Amino acid sequence: MMTTMQINRRDFLNRTSAVGGAMVLGFWLPAARVKAAASCSFPVKAAVGAEITTIEGLSTGGTHPVQLAWKEFDVPQCGYCQCGQIMSAVALLRERPNPTDDEIDAAMTNICRCGTYPRIRAAIHRVAGQKAANLGAR
Repeated sequence: MMTTMQINRRDFLNRTSAVGGAMVLGFWLPAARVKAAASCSFPVKAAVGAEITTIEGLSTGGTHPVQLAWKEFDVPQCGYCQCGQIMSAVALLRERPNPTDDEIDAAMTNICRCGTYPRIRAAIHRVAGQKAANLGAR
C-alpha cells in the first residue's frame, strides 16, 4: 500500500500543489530566449507578453520525458522542490540538449533538501541520451 507521501511524489509530478509548500515554476520567454524563474519572486509585470509554461502545462498526466525520467530514477523524496527542479531541467535541456555534469550543476540552482542531486543529474542525462537516440546520434 502506498502512503500519501509516495502518491504525491510519484504520481503528481505535474502539479504545484505538492507536499511541502510553495513550488517553483518555470516559464519561457518568446523566441529563442529560454529561462526558468521562481514564480514566487518574479514580478507578474515582467511576464507581460511572455509565453509562460508551468508544471501543469508541461504535459498531460506527467508524460513529459523529464517527468518520466524523474520517476524512473526515483528522484523525488519529499517532493518539495520537484516542480522547480523539473522546470529547470526542461529549460536546461532546451538550451543545452546534451549537458555536461558541470553544466547541469550550474543550471540546477534549486535546493534539494533531500540531496538527490546524483539522481537529478542521472535523469537529465537519460533524457539527453533519449533525445540523441531519437535524432540518430550515437
